Amino acid sequence: MERLTPLVSVCATDNRYTYYNGNDNPDWSTAGAISAGTWDRSNCASPCICSDTNCYVPQDTAGYDPVNDPAIVLYPYCSSGSSCFIAAVLVTDGALTNYVDSTDTVTAENQYDVDYNVNPVTDPSYVKVTKIGCNGCPVAT
Repeated sequence: MERLTPLVSVCATDNRYTYYNGNDNPDWSTAGAISAGTWDRSNCASPCICSDTNCYVPQDTAGYDPVNDPAIVLYPYCSSGSSCFIAAVLVTDGALTNYVDSTDTVTAENQYDVDYNVNPVTDPSYVKVTKIGCNGCPVAT
């Protein structure tokens, strides 16, 4: 996927935030291959990705790349000018497992319907990312 050009490279107040144009297409597979990037965890000691309600740890379930599987594309989506989020799109085998409840997992398979069509990023099978970190869960703010 092609990376979007940020609207503002970093927040001037604390250099912690980057802002991106949001896609208005909830189908990431046909949205012109636009993303905010892929989460490279090669230097991440204890990766964690959070929504407003839960935090997840990436799990390599296939044994191909224990560091970066599943590959996670960050897809910015806006249903309107003021209603936006970044969806975690899993593009390889693996899972995001809730660090508190291991029965709560997200997989790439969950992000497809029974006919193998991509679910829209508004579907609950996508984590709406609010925080990402490398020092365990939950991610400190």
